[in-house]
Amino acid sequence: MGKYLGPVKYKGKIGGLVHRASGIVSKVPVFPPTTSPVTLANNNEFSLANKAAKLLYNNLRPYIVDVKDPSAYNRVVSSMRTIINNDVTNPAGKRQILNQELIHLKGLHLNINSVSNAAFLTTAKVSIKPHTSIVSIDFNPYIPSEIIPSPKTATHYKLIALTAEIDLNKDDTIIKNIESPHISLATKTIQITQLELPITPNTPNPIITTLGIKFYQIINNTPYPFQNTNYNSFQIIDVKTPQ
Repeated sequence: MGKYLGPVKYKGKIGGLVHRASGIVSKVPVFPPTTSPVTLANNNEFSLANKAAKLLYNNLRPYIVDVKDPSAYNRVVSSMRTIINNDVTNPAGKRQILNQELIHLKGLHLNINSVSNAAFLTTAKVSIKPHTSIVSIDFNPYIPSEIIPSPKTATHYKLIALTAEIDLNKDDTIIKNIESPHISLATKTIQITQLELPITPNTPNPIITTLGIKFYQIINNTPYPFQNTNYNSFQIIDVKTPQ
């Protein structure tokens, strides 16, 4: 509190100014607010999770335009946070996204509105064919009308597969994609369904496999895609990490 010393003399702090007995007036020094080490550590790891989620999601987004789920990106970020928390090697604030922990992305829905069809997608078996650098996605025989929920007026569907070789160190991702032909929902039994995607030979990076299903109505041989978010589905069905 400033003190009145006479007609025009002050001493102390008044209105953001420091008045000294010598007559010198200066501004009150402003000290930046301190941030706790815990907050700094959390901020560092949250930034890393966002960076990794953005890298993966932005590379997948062009292929999932028919899946309109505004919360999908947030779920990818949440999964990345879980992966960071599983790093027991580094101290808090310096924890990293370890390749072997990316397995926690498996099962992640990119359309939470279509969990019923996501259940169908999980029946696929993913394998890497030895000596061929091929990711193979295989289904056992199935009857579409019994296992695939679909829009009432849909006549066909497609399966869409993606592989993402993600390199977090270089902020780079190699994407490969493939689609099945239009498959009739009226087919009695699908005997063999196999989708194959090439990958980099001996890749040192994790391979994230995503599988989706999209519905169509075909009229006069022209396919019309459905934009129904309750049926089109995409899900990360497999993560393989380098040995």
